[in-house]
Amino acid sequence: MKNLNLFYILAGVITMVLFIMIVGEILSDRVSQDALDSAKTKFTLNDDAKNCVTSQEANEYINRVFREAARYNVTGTPSFIINGGKIVGNQDLAVFENAIANPIGQPPRDLYQPDDIAFGDPNSPVWIVEFSSPLCPHCQKFHQDKFKTLYDRYVRTGKVFWIFKGSSIFGRAQERELISMVYCANKYQSHDTLKILDGVFSR
Repeated sequence: MKNLNLFYILAGVITMVLFIMIVGEILSDRVSQDALDSAKTKFTLNDDAKNCVTSQEANEYINRVFREAARYNVTGTPSFIINGGKIVGNQDLAVFENAIANPIGQPPRDLYQPDDIAFGDPNSPVWIVEFSSPLCPHCQKFHQDKFKTLYDRYVRTGKVFWIFKGSSIFGRAQERELISMVYCANKYQSHDTLKILDGVFSR
């Protein structure tokens, strides 16, 4: 009898865990789709960019970023390679400004490819390589609260070269599509890249 009761308890626990996992997956998928739908209302891609979004080229970009993140031990987003240093997470603005004012080492030139989403002058003394996911709440918060300030103070003034790396950390189709939108806009309608980058991180 005790073994039978234990069996029923374990079966109940397993059923509950599976139920929670399924509900969580459904909710996560809904949030991801909402993020994609919201982004699509904020900008329009031209035909070349639209065709690019589902292309092998865009897929290869996402896979390349994944390999680059692994090479630099990036395990979470947002993460920032600042010359030879690293900042992990949505830190205070002062942390970024201190890293820019006191850079460690040389720019990570091996992280830059001609098709990368980049802003500013590559001859700048400081390079910031940002690994972010459009579905990451901390990445969204960074872009809403700090990116524009850093861009205006340091990228526009030639002090920083900024490279955005769209990182598919959740592996969702919606996440990859959002990243591809920015990548393809940068390639085919680069005058809108900042607007579209802002659009995929705003809610």
